[in-house]
Amino acid sequence: MARVMMVQPWNYHDEGVKKYDLAHEWRNGPYSLLLLATILRQNNHEAIVVDMGRDLIAFKGDVSACLSKLSRTIKQFKPDIIGFSFFRYTISKPKELLMLPVRRVLLQE
Repeated sequence: MARVMMVQPWNYHDEGVKKYDLAHEWRNGPYSLLLLATILRQNNHEAIVVDMGRDLIAFKGDVSACLSKLSRTIKQFKPDIIGFSFFRYTISKPKELLMLPVRRVLLQE
């Protein structure tokens, strides 16, 4: 049995945005990751999905707060595998996450 964390990174255009009018936002959940998590759970694995896009909105565009939450989630869940979702035009965010020093992501309080 594996512990799998799947991460949907945030969109660059949400960085620093302090107020959202969600009536004018087009957003959807990371459904492909949710489907994968469901399949993993049906096969006796533990799986969670972290939607950093939603988190960034909740933290009013504060990327540091979003990264801190990811760090806490990693510490609490202790995944065996971490996967990042991306589209070609959003590849910069997973790259940015992967380039962070391990100590910052894993040890940040």
